[in-house]
Amino acid sequence: MNHQRTIDQDDSRLTSGTADVLLLSCPTKNVDYPGLAIPVLAGALKTSGFKTIALDLNATIRYSLMGDSYISILCENLLPLLARCLVSNPDMQVKSILLANWIKHLKEQDINTGDITRARDQMLAREFHTLLSSDKGFNTCLAVFYISRCLHHILELYVSNPGILRMAEIYDPINTEVLKVMNIIASSKPSLIGFSILDIQRPFSM
Repeated sequence: MNHQRTIDQDDSRLTSGTADVLLLSCPTKNVDYPGLAIPVLAGALKTSGFKTIALDLNATIRYSLMGDSYISILCENLLPLLARCLVSNPDMQVKSILLANWIKHLKEQDINTGDITRARDQMLAREFHTLLSSDKGFNTCLAVFYISRCLHHILELYVSNPGILRMAEIYDPINTEVLKVMNIIASSKPSLIGFSILDIQRPFSM
């Protein structure tokens, strides 16, 4: 099940009731492994009879950023803008150029943004047998990991300059996902809210 649909389902379900506990996994700059603390705690609370909602804002933001159209927008609008403007941050400037060039290289290998999005969804559905049965599928799977790792540069830049997407005149999915979670919290009226934050990235998450 993909994370985007999970939040949408929760949003519609919660308008008619309240929650005992809402658990929220906060965004991080980079994802090295799946966050398991929230699902484990949510499972234990549900087993004990508490009405519990578990949300992973980190996963939903990255899911939105890796959509077919948005990868193209990043490549065609945002990354070239960053490459031109980040004179004072040459490290970020180089990373922006590398990601844009790498996505273009994938297209030359007949791997387009739609392929990457489908591979993302197949990985979430654990359809690895289908995905990895061809060289193209394997390379597209690697592309998902690579782009996911590169996104933390975009997230870090967004936190330091929230107006960067408006400057590039592109849609802001990060703000959209944050507002969606805030609406879920407001509509579910939880008695207790728990936040999971990776300690070494606490300033970024906050």
